[in-house]
Amino acid sequence: MQPEVLTYGELNRRSNEVARWLVSLLNGGKEERVCVCRQRDAWFYVVQAAIWKAGACYVAVSLSSFFNRHFTSGSTRFCFVLLT
Repeated sequence: MQPEVLTYGELNRRSNEVARWLVSLLNGGKEERVCVCRQRDAWFYVVQAAIWKAGACYVAVSLSSFFNRHFTSGSTRFCFVLLT
């Protein structure tokens, strides 16, 4: 299977869509942490760009450490975006 190739315009369009969704999900909250667990394909880069555009912080999560990791610390809140 060939990897999906995106033009910059397509990456920009898709990431803008996801960024708008994230902003609405996070109630416009800047610097929120968003965890992403996904293989490195076209959608991984779309989501990563969207997180930056939304003003949030990308947190990498691997499947092997997902259940052993502590995701909350005091009042810190995470928005999980788990993609398959």
